Amino acid sequence: MPPCRSPFVVSPVILLLVGSCASTPEETPRVPERVVVVTHIAGDPIGGPPPRSVALALDLVPEIAFEVRARLFVVDSAPSVESTPLSEHVQLIVDEAAADPLSVASVVAPGSRVIVGEVAEDLLRALESSPEGELISTSTFEALSFPGVTAEFAAVGVPGDDPTAAEGPPWRTAIQLWRDEPDDSELSIALEFSDVVQAVQDLGDEAGPTLVLGAETETLVLDETLVAGGSPVIIAAPTRFDPSRRIHDVVVLQAFAAPEDEEALTALSERVAVARSEVRDAALEDAQKREQLRVDQQLRLRRLRSIDGLAAAETRRTAVVDLAGGSRLGLASELAVMADDLVLADFAERLRAEQDALRSVAGDADALTWRVEREALLLVSAWVDEDLIPPEYEAVLLRYTGEAGRYPGSIQDALVAVDGFDAFYDRIVEENRIALEDPSPAARVRAHDWLVQRGLGIPDFDPLAERRDRRSALQAWREELHAAAEEAAARENANGRASANDEARR
Repeated sequence: MPPCRSPFVVSPVILLLVGSCASTPEETPRVPERVVVVTHIAGDPIGGPPPRSVALALDLVPEIAFEVRARLFVVDSAPSVESTPLSEHVQLIVDEAAADPLSVASVVAPGSRVIVGEVAEDLLRALESSPEGELISTSTFEALSFPGVTAEFAAVGVPGDDPTAAEGPPWRTAIQLWRDEPDDSELSIALEFSDVVQAVQDLGDEAGPTLVLGAETETLVLDETLVAGGSPVIIAAPTRFDPSRRIHDVVVLQAFAAPEDEEALTALSERVAVARSEVRDAALEDAQKREQLRVDQQLRLRRLRSIDGLAAAETRRTAVVDLAGGSRLGLASELAVMADDLVLADFAERLRAEQDALRSVAGDADALTWRVEREALLLVSAWVDEDLIPPEYEAVLLRYTGEAGRYPGSIQDALVAVDGFDAFYDRIVEENRIALEDPSPAARVRAHDWLVQRGLGIPDFDPLAERRDRRSALQAWREELHAAAEEAAARENANGRASANDEARR
């Protein structure tokens, strides 16, 4: 079914993913995937983990367990209540990379604010009573608190899915709660941030101080405590993926003392057993590896739920955005955001026809998103071929495929011939290079601009120059590529011979 013209459509849940409902397709940011992991770890952020024997001997029973809850409200503006900057509540910063491990100024958590006391109680009541549609999304996560154990709520990014991040570990944000003694009614609070940040370094050359990107991990210990049965502590911060910094994550922390009646304690026993197992596993194994395994498992389950969500009108838009969220292309995500309900239904039905194949690769983000992108490319290129597509859809296709997108047969042939994003992208790049010799000046200019925007321009090539000059630039570029390939082959042969000689001498 070809698309009909319609206004820009964004559901509330999708707003959480793309950041701002005022965004045009060109401004829509690609959003890395994130999942929340709740776990329990022996020790605390200041003292660190205890010896393994101590961690394994911890006596975790329902009678000394506090229930702790983190409720996430995603709202479309900063809460308009009395609050103070997070920096004013930090009594200690443990910075893994700093020369002084106890820093006093955070570089990872700008814009965060803290709300406490009666103001926090009033804000929580307002959030809970908000009419349907005013909140972007809500989530609740629960853990248990024991003496000598840290309860942690961690939002974890997926490696490789954030196009703005430098090489390094994925981003991570965690809230950590702990207490020292069984009769303590107050829980200490720490925030842990791992991200890529900018810093000024003197590299020792003539350039002097240079702005560089690097991975940074900080743990911020707050002066506020969370009292069991008392007022909540609320932390509000601009959501990480909204460039306008309008969308805010509001995290409400609450703690509750252990129940006293036998029935409630018995019901709590199963959760205590899970926490005990997590503490033990963290003491015996690499906690970071275990967390990544849990992230991978939760991502797979979430993708399976999204595949099921394609069937219902009220969930298919969110499902498509979620399934396409880790793609390196992004056409499917933009189609899900800008398409009207009829177009979205058509796209979802195409994906549902492939749901067995999608389920089989739900654990492989690259394979899954390639299949989703492939269907989006086939659908939109078919619309172009039928000449029934509104210009905004065609513009999105051309932005990702360049001059090749004006020839649907080329896109469809490429999709049939390749088996992944890398091969498809190489094919599209080659199609645009071929278009540099097109008789049409407009086609040459479009292909040239598309290549240049991706750092793939041909040196000294002017798409409006005389034919002889254009061919000369292309020929020089091909000769340079050929010479570079021969040089690389020669180095590889030389390295092979050297390795063979070393082996013979041994």
